[in-house]
Amino acid sequence: MPPQAFTETRSMIESHSLSRSSCSTPTSAMARREDRFVTNYDALKLVFAHFIPPLADPDESTPLLSIDGHKQLFYLSLANKAFCEPALDCLWLNLPSLTPILKLHPAPLIVPGVYSFRSVDAQKLATFRRYSRRVRGLRLGHGADGGIPLPHISLAGYAWLGRQVGAGEKMLPGLRDIQLCNVSSDDSKELAFIPLLLSPSIESVSFRGAFTLDAIFVSFTLPLVCDEAQSVRRLSIQSTSLHDREPDNGIWDSLINAVAATSLGDLNLQLPPIHTMPPSFLKRLASSRGFRNVTTLTLDVHTAQHTPSNDIPSLQHPLPALTEVNIINRSEANLCPCYPHYLLRRATSITFVLSQSILSSDAFTAAVDFLCSVWPLKRVAFEMDGAASGIAISPEALLPFFRIALRELHIGVSGLWNRDLKRGAEIVELIDGMRGRGGQTRNQLHSLVLPIMRPRPLHGHTFRRGASTQALPLYPAIASLLDVARGARGLRHIRISIDSSVVSVDDGTLQSILDRWSKGCYPSDLRHLELADMRPSGMNFTPRECRSISRLLDAIFPKLEELTTVKIEGVKNTWDEYWEHIEEYRKLEKCVRLYRFGIQ
Repeated sequence: MPPQAFTETRSMIESHSLSRSSCSTPTSAMARREDRFVTNYDALKLVFAHFIPPLADPDESTPLLSIDGHKQLFYLSLANKAFCEPALDCLWLNLPSLTPILKLHPAPLIVPGVYSFRSVDAQKLATFRRYSRRVRGLRLGHGADGGIPLPHISLAGYAWLGRQVGAGEKMLPGLRDIQLCNVSSDDSKELAFIPLLLSPSIESVSFRGAFTLDAIFVSFTLPLVCDEAQSVRRLSIQSTSLHDREPDNGIWDSLINAVAATSLGDLNLQLPPIHTMPPSFLKRLASSRGFRNVTTLTLDVHTAQHTPSNDIPSLQHPLPALTEVNIINRSEANLCPCYPHYLLRRATSITFVLSQSILSSDAFTAAVDFLCSVWPLKRVAFEMDGAASGIAISPEALLPFFRIALRELHIGVSGLWNRDLKRGAEIVELIDGMRGRGGQTRNQLHSLVLPIMRPRPLHGHTFRRGASTQALPLYPAIASLLDVARGARGLRHIRISIDSSVVSVDDGTLQSILDRWSKGCYPSDLRHLELADMRPSGMNFTPRECRSISRLLDAIFPKLEELTTVKIEGVKNTWDEYWEHIEEYRKLEKCVRLYRFGIQ
């Protein structure tokens, strides 16, 4: 929703009011239909909900859209009496902290930085309770990754809140989703709130941060949540690696015992390598009745020195409800023996976390030989270890993965290794690997995410003459998009970086490559193009260039629905505005083309 959305909505409301006031037949059928919509709570709430995104992921900063959305919902609640309740319900749906609710207390006492609450009659708490019933999602934590820190609350303040809960009134009776991120165990005011928030309505609980390594979480917080919120369907525990503290390895027994009283459907368990998993844990998990209904399982857990875990014979059908298994692999190019075969053979997604570059063409051969027998596998990803940088993968090393019927290939490392130091050579090599001997696409790949940046030359490798004169990374030229259209015919989504200042390696022009394409008439199924333009600063687009690029995109991607630019951390989005114009031109070209062929 763009920032001007509220202005447009207000204009719509005003025009609606003017048209109704000037209408000579206010009881007409059209007017009655408009009245039914404008006063329909469910319809309005469905529309207004688009202004508020879900609780932000802890890895992402709060987008500007959510801030603007909160303001727009506030204004909508004042614009029209019928809009008030659905707009307020959406406004209070997800809270980044408890502070907005605490401010509604009718008699707060704030002594420099410390919250206390005076005792008041139950009737004066009506506003506090009315708004607290609207809250469905709550996020507690510290800093940018963990939401807004809680104000310091006095012991008397906790006592007052506790009395409300003790009287049979839950603090947030409609709460369904709790996220605790980067909570400090040394000053655990967020943990102190948990008993006041838990209720049978809770469906999802997420813990993220180093506090999950501590004894207070293992012995108190986790068992408490599972005991008091037995209706919880999703449990997520994600920890960070801190080498200066000793983790409490009781987490494994605590998790098995705590979940036994629940009917869990989704478990996300990601713990750092220093949190060594007993080899028997995954076998115990499969046989525990608390995990019998789990349908989605995400695991990043590892034994000491990656020793093999205890396996289970496949005839015993462990975890019968399991339909989605996401495995995080930390043994470089090999499959991690920490995961037993009963899980690997049911994997739907596997992520290789790399701490070094992979340049050998047969590095993944052994892993692919096994994964070819894993029929549910649809997604393979490559990511860098948190402490690593400058990781590159050779396209040759990725070619064996096209033997698997993948739907998505995500390459999230620093870059693809360009052996020939020729613009787009790594893209051509990868796209050619997707095709069989007859030139037909030999897999069902729908999404391809390529690295945005390009790695620096690796120490110890020799390059062709003249390579040392290349001061800037060689990003693919615009002509690489033609290689994508020709070779990846079943592809629906791609993320790619280009240098739009270079049309092709053979000094061709936009018109010349467009003419060559028109003669070939290769089909393309691409629907979504994510583009990062690494064009050098100072080389501005010309209006003619924008129109030519838009015509080229419409010609090679006739089914394209959306072109978006990639936001790169630390890189200025210099060319985004130009690509917005190019996208407008492309959509216009598409409309004209469809109109000419009689497709309305």
